[in-house]
Amino acid sequence: MTDLISSAPALAAAATHPDPAFPRFHPRPAHGWINDPNGVSYINGRYHVFFQFNPESARHHRIQWGHVSSPDLVHWDEHPVALRPQDGGPDEFGCWTGVVTDDGGVPTAAYSGVRGDGGHSQVVISRGSADLVSWEQDGHIAASMPDDGLVTAVRDPFIFHFNGKRYAMQGAGLANGHAALLLYTVEDMSDWKYQGIWLTTENPVAAAQTPAEIWECPQLVVCRPTRRRPTGTTPGS
Repeated sequence: MTDLISSAPALAAAATHPDPAFPRFHPRPAHGWINDPNGVSYINGRYHVFFQFNPESARHHRIQWGHVSSPDLVHWDEHPVALRPQDGGPDEFGCWTGVVTDDGGVPTAAYSGVRGDGGHSQVVISRGSADLVSWEQDGHIAASMPDDGLVTAVRDPFIFHFNGKRYAMQGAGLANGHAALLLYTVEDMSDWKYQGIWLTTENPVAAAQTPAEIWECPQLVVCRPTRRRPTGTTPGS
């Protein structure tokens, strides 16, 4: 296995750190708080990984988006902070979990922006440069809290395509104590249309596998169907 190779001193230091438990094969910043990767994408010939980041202290507070990229997942470059809380904006209390997508050739981030310390979030849109290093944060809100009395908390947008159409979902919590997924249609990245509650922990399978009061960081993965062989048979039989 090849050690981390980087043109950035903060990342290169990880490869020679004296602590044997220090990550050697994973890029990381030199200081501050780091958690969930966000906006993992391959755009214009490079892999991009954004991550929840507080460069100002080792606290989970007023989160920003750190950014590294690579042409091959071995050689990594560290970039300036991509997204940061905007004073007076819809993300003034943090730029939380989200995704990056190619919207008609324009790199676009959709993330949970939190205004104030109440925890209520909205989907905020930011457009990036072709190399994803510079981002325009104009505070555009693509989806606010839905006008649904049952929904008490929403967070963590995820975008997917199905049958040629673009959709999004978010994790949510409901007034009745159940966790939920909310569904949106996204014909226009700037204006998401709420379609309602898609799934909740009232479903016994969902309740058994993912018990919670609020679902966070939902993702939808397409699994290819497989043929299961009857017990006792061998491949090719």
